[in-house]
Amino acid sequence: MSIWKEFEYLGLPVSGSGYGVVARAHIKAGKHKSAETLFVEMVNRGIPHNEITAALWIESRLIQNDASGALKILGAIGNPTRCAALALGNSCFNSLDMAQRTARQFSVVIRYYLARGDVSNASAVMSAMHKCELTMTSKLYAELLRQLAQNGSHDAFVDTMRQMVTAGVPINPLLMDTFREYSSNRKAMASTSVDDASQV
Repeated sequence: MSIWKEFEYLGLPVSGSGYGVVARAHIKAGKHKSAETLFVEMVNRGIPHNEITAALWIESRLIQNDASGALKILGAIGNPTRCAALALGNSCFNSLDMAQRTARQFSVVIRYYLARGDVSNASAVMSAMHKCELTMTSKLYAELLRQLAQNGSHDAFVDTMRQMVTAGVPINPLLMDTFREYSSNRKAMASTSVDDASQV
């Protein structure tokens, strides 16, 4: 029995949120194809995607290590032209342009890249997020900054700080500790370089 028929049988209104609840259960169970089939049924029934179903679809693709697919979904949200083009190959993209872009959608992609140490792509998605006037959690900013510092990416670290200030991100104790640790390590490295040079 389809979700549509189950809701009708129970006399309940069918909504994107209802589909989202069931799709989340399928994704948690590792049934990603079933979850996507639910989204196809949903849009075919004239129920548009919302920010929750969009985020769930992105998460499902990332769990399957399909970062490219996740980025296509993220790029189509709120974009009628891109959405229409992608819908030609997958009807699940229909109505995705009606969904709102949210911090959660971007954050799950950034978290995916950081878990793999891919700070370059994580930073790129963060920049795209800021262009949408969205910000992520302090914990996620701190993790990105920490990895940039570990990689010796000084310019990227400073640019991330600049973007955070421009985006109005509150600088809380966690972020202050991250900044202090970075500054302390930079000073220590500079001191070591001077000591090494004196031995020449």
